[in-house]
Amino acid sequence: DELNLDVLPYLMLLLGPMLGRMSDQDDKVRRCVTFSFATLVKLMPLEVRINYVALVHAYLIKRF
Repeated sequence: DELNLDVLPYLMLLLGPMLGRMSDQDDKVRRCVTFSFATLVKLMPLEVRINYVALVHAYLIKRF
């Protein structure tokens, strides 16, 4: 279980869909998403200092 901090710029984008999946009918999906959500919430204090616009812009330039 290695934590990859590359997810930090996208943290806010992931939280919304995860909240929706926490009410999924499949118990396995709910458990997986709940664990993932808890991990992302723990990372939230780290992402406060990140400049999202610059990071996403740089990512998109590299990708395309």
